Amino acid sequence: MFSETYTISTSQCLVTSAKRYRSSNRRVHAGTAGWVLIFAHGAGMFKERFEPLLRRLFQLDERKECGAQIVEAWTVDAQTHGTAAELNESVINQENFRLTAFDYAGALAALRTSIFFGDADMQRVVLIGENEGSSTVLFTPDFFSPDDPLPIENIILINPFSPSPQFDTEEWRGRESARAYFRKRLDPVMADNFVHHALVRTETGTVRMRASKRHQDQLRDTKYTNWSQWSSQLALVCILY
Repeated sequence: MFSETYTISTSQCLVTSAKRYRSSNRRVHAGTAGWVLIFAHGAGMFKERFEPLLRRLFQLDERKECGAQIVEAWTVDAQTHGTAAELNESVINQENFRLTAFDYAGALAALRTSIFFGDADMQRVVLIGENEGSSTVLFTPDFFSPDDPLPIENIILINPFSPSPQFDTEEWRGRESARAYFRKRLDPVMADNFVHHALVRTETGTVRMRASKRHQDQLRDTKYTNWSQWSSQLALVCILY
C-alpha cells in the first residue's frame, strides 16, 4: 500500500488534508472500475487512524477476497484535526470560530467533486464514518443537489452510537511520555499511530494534541436527523463492535 497527501480547499479560508491510498501490487488509472472508499474520523482522531484497516482491506482485495476491486481509498482530516489543524491554525484558533460535523462533511463533498476523481459511473463511492464521523458522512449528501444523481452509492457507519476515545490530558513532556500514556488506554498499534500522527511539538519542547478539546467537543455536538430524503438512493450499513 502506498499513499499520497493532498491539500483541498473547503471554503474561502479553510482547507483539509487528505490522503489517497492505493495497492502496491495493482496499477490503476482514472477510469479503472471499482470501489472508492472515503473515510471520516471521530472527534480527537486523524485521517491516518484508518491505515491498519486499509492495509488489511488491500490484502484481502489483492487475494480477490473482496466482492469488487478497491480502486483507491481516501482519508480526510476534519479542518480542526490532524494535519489540517496546523494548516488552518490562524483561522480555527479565533475565539468565535466553530466547526461541526456538518462543516467536516463539506470537506468530504469537496474531495468528491475535485479533479482527483474519475468517471462517477465507473468508480462507486462508499463513505465510511467512525464514531462522530458517522454524522459527517450522513451530512455529506446534503452538499449535492437532490435533482441530480447522487455521486455516492453506499454509506457505512462504524460504532455510530459510541464516542471516540476521550483523554484527560492534552499535553505531555515528550513523545515517549505521551506513548506511555496512550499505551495504558489504547492497544499498542493505535497508541503508536496516535503518537505519530495526532501530536505536534510546541515551542517549549512539549507535545500536545493537534485537535484541541474545544474543537473535539464541537465535532461531537451535531447529530444527523434527516436521513429520509436520501434513503431511496443510498444503501446504509451500520457496524457495531
